Amino acid sequence: MPAEALDKLLQATSVEIFPLLMPTKDTHFEGISVYVDDKGVAKDLDENPRMTGLVQACGHPAQPFRGDCFIGRIFDDTEDKWQRLDFTLSDCNGEAEWVNLCKKQRQNRSSGDLASLAGKVGARNPAHITPGMLEDSAPKGETDAYVWRQTDEEVEITFKRDDFLGHKKLVKVVFSRSHLKATFKEETLIDADLNGTTHADECTWTLSDGVLQVTLAKAENLSWPKLLKA
Repeated sequence: MPAEALDKLLQATSVEIFPLLMPTKDTHFEGISVYVDDKGVAKDLDENPRMTGLVQACGHPAQPFRGDCFIGRIFDDTEDKWQRLDFTLSDCNGEAEWVNLCKKQRQNRSSGDLASLAGKVGARNPAHITPGMLEDSAPKGETDAYVWRQTDEEVEITFKRDDFLGHKKLVKVVFSRSHLKATFKEETLIDADLNGTTHADECTWTLSDGVLQVTLAKAENLSWPKLLKA
């Protein structure tokens, strides 16, 4: 895909970047990332078994990918050179050399080191990197109604339906220190005590493409073992 076409895609589509190989001296400053629809779960897209398997081969725990995915390679020496490199069909192999480099990198670096490196790469990219994608060991979950995940600072809840479009005034979200309530029309989406405390005045909710997403600002930078108390 030409660089111009990819740039247009990133500008027109909400994507999430899952860094696999971070550009370091040991990797000859080559980095590899997966670009994926950040609302794949909410849109109930089919799982992409090829990408899921490839990422697991790199040493990541079970991390399902949904919908179409784009995987790309770059050169980034973090100083004065950044360019896209070819990622060929032969590279889509769990036995490829770059896959072994991924596993070695994960074994030799802490998640904090990788997050720092990912931040540097993200600063040079037109899309953002969500910290939670690096914290695959943090508890997260999914119900029939929503999927949730977390970073050290936030908990993100995405409701698995897209019929909110054009009805923003009918959505009501009430935040309190340890309770969350969300309703749509006369239907209760969630009304429960949270398993942790939040800064209620810093919590937000958004509607994008008809999908409701709630972001809770944690009062403490601690991992929640589960979303709700009950």
